[in-house]
Amino acid sequence: MKYYECFIKTGLRDPDIISNYALLCQESGEKEKALGLYKKCVDLYPRHSYSLTNLAQLYLEIGEAELAKYYSEKAIISNPNLANAYSCLGLALKELGNLIEAEVSTKKALELENDLVDAKLNLGLILNDQEKHGEAEKIMRELINIDPENADAQLNLGVILQDKGELENAQNATYRALRIKEDLRDGNMNLASILYEAGDLKQALYYVKKEINIYPDN
Repeated sequence: MKYYECFIKTGLRDPDIISNYALLCQESGEKEKALGLYKKCVDLYPRHSYSLTNLAQLYLEIGEAELAKYYSEKAIISNPNLANAYSCLGLALKELGNLIEAEVSTKKALELENDLVDAKLNLGLILNDQEKHGEAEKIMRELINIDPENADAQLNLGVILQDKGELENAQNATYRALRIKEDLRDGNMNLASILYEAGDLKQALYYVKKEINIYPDN
């Protein structure tokens, strides 16, 4: 980050430098700073598709789905072959309740880049929201077969199995996710939801409190 700051202070004009610096800020939790840098980059370089996509993803993180959709679409216009832009658009559309369009966009991302893990994770949840539980489960299990240590895939599988009414299997998948990544966001909350539905209120309360301790903003 210090080197990127030095580059920018010397007046070096390069969209990758600004965008990479913004991404580092975003990953270190400085979201407001990252937002300002991405906006600066797309103002200076309005066709820089990676900055547009990263800005869209950051807007998704902070709950601004409409803006995420807007910048994803701009990224796609700038670079129609950028798989991540379609994946991000799919998530934005999902948040806005446009599930059929979200499915189309996410499948387009996978046409362009078949091994894009984030797009597969997203597609599973989009299909699940459309009550296509069998298709959603198949995608998650395929991901887990490739990478059994993928905590997000295990967590998503738990969500899908809960929606199918397979509570014991849902618990097991969510426990596996938390064994892989103890501080996985929404992991303890999802487990609490499954336990609550199964009637184990004491354990459900325990995991709700655990989620709040790890993520007080949840």
